Amino acid sequence: MVLVSFFTCHLSPFTLDAQSLLRFDVPTSICTGSSQTITFGYESSHNIVVGEEGSTLGHSERIFLPDGVPCGTMGCSYRSPVTFTAFEPGATITSAEDIKYLRLNIEHSWIGDIYVGITCPSGQKASLINYSGEGSSSCTSTIPSNHRGWSTGDNVAVGTFLGSARDEESTYSQCDSTASGNEPGRGWNYCWSSNTTSGYTYAHASENDDGIIYRSGHAHANSNASTIIDSSNVAAKTNFYHPNQNFESLIGCPLNGDWYIEVLDGWSGDNGYIFEWELSLDADLIPPDTCVVDSFLVTGYGVTKENDSTFTINAPSHMAHDTTLYYNFHVFSSCGNDIDSTVAVTFYTLHNHIDTTICDNHPFRIGMESLNETGEYSVVLSTAAHCDSVVSILLTALPHHDIHIYDSTCKYEGLSFNDSIYYQAGTYSFSYTNSFGCDSIRTLHLVNLGENLKAEIKAIPLLVTPMEPDIRLYNYSLNSNSGLWIIDGHEYSDRYLTYPFPDEADSLPVILLAYSDDGCIDTAITVIHIDRSTMFTPNVFTPNQSTNNIWQPGMMDILSLELWIYSREGLLVYHSEGAEVHWDGTRDGEPCPQGAYVFTLLYRTVAKPEIQQKTTGTILLLR
Repeated sequence: MVLVSFFTCHLSPFTLDAQSLLRFDVPTSICTGSSQTITFGYESSHNIVVGEEGSTLGHSERIFLPDGVPCGTMGCSYRSPVTFTAFEPGATITSAEDIKYLRLNIEHSWIGDIYVGITCPSGQKASLINYSGEGSSSCTSTIPSNHRGWSTGDNVAVGTFLGSARDEESTYSQCDSTASGNEPGRGWNYCWSSNTTSGYTYAHASENDDGIIYRSGHAHANSNASTIIDSSNVAAKTNFYHPNQNFESLIGCPLNGDWYIEVLDGWSGDNGYIFEWELSLDADLIPPDTCVVDSFLVTGYGVTKENDSTFTINAPSHMAHDTTLYYNFHVFSSCGNDIDSTVAVTFYTLHNHIDTTICDNHPFRIGMESLNETGEYSVVLSTAAHCDSVVSILLTALPHHDIHIYDSTCKYEGLSFNDSIYYQAGTYSFSYTNSFGCDSIRTLHLVNLGENLKAEIKAIPLLVTPMEPDIRLYNYSLNSNSGLWIIDGHEYSDRYLTYPFPDEADSLPVILLAYSDDGCIDTAITVIHIDRSTMFTPNVFTPNQSTNNIWQPGMMDILSLELWIYSREGLLVYHSEGAEVHWDGTRDGEPCPQGAYVFTLLYRTVAKPEIQQKTTGTILLLR
């Protein structure tokens, strides 16, 4: 089936005898053997409407409103411009009466969540609906501070709806209009105006009501138990609303240029859609225009002109397949500023043949049918143009594969599968394309062997000395039926073992391999160290003699020292630190008197550098 290219009408910036192109609604598909009539004119019943509202511009587009969070290029808000060029250069808004109305077609659950405003070409703003100020989101800060908070009065609950809104939004897909619960409801028209000269009837709920849209008198209960704000009747010009901020705030705005509407959701939790909007300025402000519409023309296959403003497109009676052709629609003016648009129209055939191949786990869907077996089928469809079309299908279904592999591994060894190594028991599935090109699955069901096996060594002591070099080793492994010790290149199978520390070694690695009944291995390693450090402190020295005239500790395998020496009265007479320390019997260069002195020595050894050890004692100084 050929897809249709849908045409979007571009509103012309020029006018034709104070007229502009208001609506463009032509067929984009036609059934074979039928016809479609195209009419030009000034009434809404015509396909192409050229009306007298050159001062009214708008957009028709369905937009999903961001739900209180920034979404892509849209950011936090729907912001859409219309551009006026038909007014005198330099002309400005001089009165609120110059703005006839602003119409917005919208649905949204919870009116208190949204802010609606209008911005003129000079940047001046007017608030139509203030954000209620209840709650906040990452988008609230983008709402002007003076446009937050409802004015006092008999207000509706913030949970009142605009239009026929759905209240099932997805709170996890706030930017995705395709997510379940984010489908559009049905938009209603709401019109705002401060105009007193155009015959509008405002939505006063009571004698003193100011006609603002969120007053409780403007809401009614719906059949689904929700409360909805009453819509405006655009044709009858009734139930119009006053903006929250009078349009007098737009006095001084240029008439020509970009006018923007902005709709922003200030709270994440309820959403909605914009369907269309338009802004109408006073047509009397447009200068007289001498351009007039001369004629209309439609060109393309099978076009017949019925009269000056009516044309018929006749579809062929038979076609081999759906066909898309292009048609040109032209509005001629007396001053040459024509309107010209091209539309793709698809002619739907009444019979098609499809010869296709699928994978049997991906059904072929056509209409309401879902086919996944080889065979011949005939399906009747209704096309987009409501034509009954018979489709003959010759379907070939290719097989996919679903392979299951059952295997086991020791948890420390792992199993290689699908270019990865798996250690933990579990089920692992991987997608691949088989030789038929179909999506298939391989599933590994992995079981762990020796899952509770744990090698464990108990060594006594972990630090030996030259005087006591023997190490007692115990195999404390869990769920092990045997073990193997590997020590200094030798192997032993004893469960308990006594091993002497090698004479010249500083450390000794001890390895234990533990075996389970199902052949798995776990390894434990511990390292034994030896402490060869010594510390000797003399108890007497004679500073005035030629020998034994300094006091110095004797030591071996000492990393660092710090020494304090005190008199019997507690006076510090000497302090030093470093790799070596000694005392010559003086204090600040003066000889200390003969007598007993107390020392404190802090040091760290090569074997146990992380532990600071302490030695104290008495020194006898003789002169």
